[in-house]
Amino acid sequence: MEFLYTTTVKLNSQEAKKKLQELEEKVTRLSKASKDAFDIGNEADGKKYSKELAAAEKQLKQFKSQLMSVQDILNNLGQANLKQVEKVQRSLRNQLKLADDPKEI
Repeated sequence: MEFLYTTTVKLNSQEAKKKLQELEEKVTRLSKASKDAFDIGNEADGKKYSKELAAAEKQLKQFKSQLMSVQDILNNLGQANLKQVEKVQRSLRNQLKLADDPKEI
């Protein structure tokens, strides 16, 4: 017996692009703030900004990785196995939970 399933996925790529841009701007801003603090000899602020920068870079890297993984699987949905589709589904659900505006869901 063969089953046919139809799945509709609606993505708002503008939201992802906006978040990606915000993260990139945050990394740039923190990098500049850290460099400026060290340049003027303010070690405490420099270390604080460096720590925040490392966290922001990690967040950016994770977001890019998630985004590419989801995009790759959605582009090849016809060839994706059930485990890959479930992974994308979990990722999309997690992103929906993190949405700032309930109307976005």
